[in-house]
Amino acid sequence: MNLKVLGTLSIFALAACTHTAKNSGGFESAYNEAQYVPASYQIRTPAQSAPKAEWEASETVLKINTNGEFQGEVSVNQVLTWQELEAFQDVRNVEKEVQVPGTCDVVDCPTAGKGTGKWNNVFTDPTRAGRIKALQDSIMGIGEFYATALIKNGYFKTKPDSWKAFESEITDAASKRIIRNADATKILVTYKGENMMALGYQAENSCKIVGQKPCTIWQTALVEERFTNHRIVFRKKISDTRVYKIHASVKNAVLQPGEVDSLNIYVDKDGAVSYSSYGPYNSYAMTSQVSDKNIALQVTGTKRNLIGLSNNVVRQDEYKLIGGKPTFVLDIDPKFLPSAEDRNSQLVLSYEVQTCEYGGLFGTCGISSWVTQETKQQIITSERTIITLDLPLKTKSQLLYTLSRRASKFYNDEPTSQRETVEVKTPKR
Repeated sequence: MNLKVLGTLSIFALAACTHTAKNSGGFESAYNEAQYVPASYQIRTPAQSAPKAEWEASETVLKINTNGEFQGEVSVNQVLTWQELEAFQDVRNVEKEVQVPGTCDVVDCPTAGKGTGKWNNVFTDPTRAGRIKALQDSIMGIGEFYATALIKNGYFKTKPDSWKAFESEITDAASKRIIRNADATKILVTYKGENMMALGYQAENSCKIVGQKPCTIWQTALVEERFTNHRIVFRKKISDTRVYKIHASVKNAVLQPGEVDSLNIYVDKDGAVSYSSYGPYNSYAMTSQVSDKNIALQVTGTKRNLIGLSNNVVRQDEYKLIGGKPTFVLDIDPKFLPSAEDRNSQLVLSYEVQTCEYGGLFGTCGISSWVTQETKQQIITSERTIITLDLPLKTKSQLLYTLSRRASKFYNDEPTSQRETVEVKTPKR
């Protein structure tokens, strides 16, 4: 098989020794080449940092499913890293003025004034800050920001002698974007009556709404806007590569068919090797020798990590009457039976028979009438085990049982979870 590590690792298994299982072990990729910019990549935007060259240790995974010989190649790369400023399309919400159709009140103010009232406050304060504050306090809908803009841009140097003159200055400022059209609408339309009275252009309570008319109203709204934004991105490029050939010899790995151990192996630019994450079935020791671009690994199993027997050892069980006798039938997955490689091991069934004497119309037992009839162990040597019990008439019974592997080189002595059969009744007579 051909696999890759950091873009160029090509590893394959040669042969298997010891047991007859097919050797599908060997070296596997630890990284995907997509994390690197191809060597032909051209820098198209200004670098934000000077490129830095570093050798990165290459990681590969040795899969061990048997004792044997494995070999392949590993590429150790020198990588250039740098930062770039990258442009990209982004979206933001901006506040914009929009025109919407509306209805405006027609205000009749029969007696026109020349402007007194709060105007006096605007022109009596000699300071700019004072005039700004007075203008803000005098005109509804203007606010501090636009009051400052009007004064700084030379508006209202003198007092407008009529509402029409005042309206003309506000409209001119809106057309030149000194203030927003939406704010001009507030001043001249929304708060027209209040501002005419406050500025002395109308006697108090003399303005009246005499009707309505269609008009265009300016409003502010948040509008989604696309724009070109920038961000710092990190780039990588392989600038040099050293290729090492690896030959691994594995011995003393204690494994059953289907079990696979993994060793994470790291190779640096000089061919020095380290490893980690061995197991889960064995612990290993490893030595290495480097000659030119060739690495020889000696991997030796030092300890088998004993595992618990799986609950999947039981394929099915039945507890039923056969020939009037309670009979327990147990079917075992054959892969959990001791093999020739584990000939000193035993698969042991531990079971407890619980019984009670039933009676009455419904054939029930009393609340505290269940007793342990017997506790036994039996060595399992085949896929099917049949146990026939000799129990008295009018007896209800059930079995509680566990399984365990004893003296095994693969499993510890811990039993499986306890299982409980159905209840079976012997005949009344």
